[in-house]
Amino acid sequence: MQEIARLTTKLKKLSLPKNVVYCDAAYEAKTRKACIGYVTEDLKDMGYEFVVVENINEAEKRAVQLALAKYPDALICTDSKYAEASFPSGMVKYVPRRMNLANIVVRSAVEMTRSRVPHK
Repeated sequence: MQEIARLTTKLKKLSLPKNVVYCDAAYEAKTRKACIGYVTEDLKDMGYEFVVVENINEAEKRAVQLALAKYPDALICTDSKYAEASFPSGMVKYVPRRMNLANIVVRSAVEMTRSRVPHK
């Protein structure tokens, strides 16, 4: 019985595609503040946070870590080759910026902080 359950679980993992999560960062060098964020491919979940980092590469890497913390079994996509190289092969995939859905999330979050209109 346990063998059937183990094989069923293994089969499900093989037949179901991995979740895909996009992540990105926006960095302000003068203040060393960055907005890091992620969004799922189906756009059902997203998140972002503001952090203080030394450079854009560190921000991009932190964005991947944020996405992995929420979706540890997902394929994480980033537009940072530095971030891609910072993780084990196959865990993070490079995508061009125009294909990175999370770019919209972090840019929007940064714009909301600059706005005088209150946002919820």
